[in-house]
Amino acid sequence: AFTLAHTLTLTLSTLSLTWPALNWINVPRGFVELMIAASIIAIALQNVLWPTSARGKARLAIAFAFGLFHGLGFAGGLKQAMSEMPGSTMATALGSFSLGVELGHQIIVLPLFILLYAARYAGRTADHPRPWVATAAMRYCSALICAGGIWFLVEALK
Repeated sequence: AFTLAHTLTLTLSTLSLTWPALNWINVPRGFVELMIAASIIAIALQNVLWPTSARGKARLAIAFAFGLFHGLGFAGGLKQAMSEMPGSTMATALGSFSLGVELGHQIIVLPLFILLYAARYAGRTADHPRPWVATAAMRYCSALICAGGIWFLVEALK
């Protein structure tokens, strides 16, 4: 959901360079940065305060909504870099950039997912279906991420 959303806004936003009539998405950079920071804080707080609600349709909807703003954040820098490119190379640049972003996400997310999966199921018993170590790891790591999001929020407000 997150990937689909940020790819959608990234593509629509950068297409306006080639086709100005498609300049449908024009959100101030400061607001986008605030929303990105707020999204990091919101998801991290959800993991800290309600770790069992970190899945499901509501979480997918939240990920999609926040992904829209993250795509606009990526688009800001990419539009600047692409502004002097000929139109024929923009599709290649957009595709390459998107692929690089997704590979970067996977390089970070997949190892963390595997570690959390292992922590969640290691030592699982009928009495303790979810080991405390998995919940504690998610909560403490999310608290650190929340602190980073707060720092980004303060920077965006300057």
